[in-house]
Amino acid sequence: MDSKLDSGTLYTVAQIRAVEEAAMQELETGTLMRRAGRAASDLALQLVGDARTRPVLVLAGPGNNGGDALELAANLSEDGLDVVVLYFAPTGQPSPESAQALARARASRAN
Repeated sequence: MDSKLDSGTLYTVAQIRAVEEAAMQELETGTLMRRAGRAASDLALQLVGDARTRPVLVLAGPGNNGGDALELAANLSEDGLDVVVLYFAPTGQPSPESAQALARARASRAN
């Protein structure tokens, strides 16, 4: 990926990774992922509005973005939405943070 900034880019991938790495050194394991999941679920609840009775499909993989999605699923389920998760993990093990998020999603009402 090009590290130059274009008119629509606020930060480069390298800059975001550096900030995330620094935050992960200071925060308890999984905190950043839980915060991302909470922010995403708060936005999703705003977008869903009155359609809360319809099921929500969440697609997730074993990486950290997948972990964010699993946190989103757990939060939406805890907020009373009917959540279906399709988890794709063709190879390898999830990151420790993503494994925690998967366990949390499984423990919630998410299917």
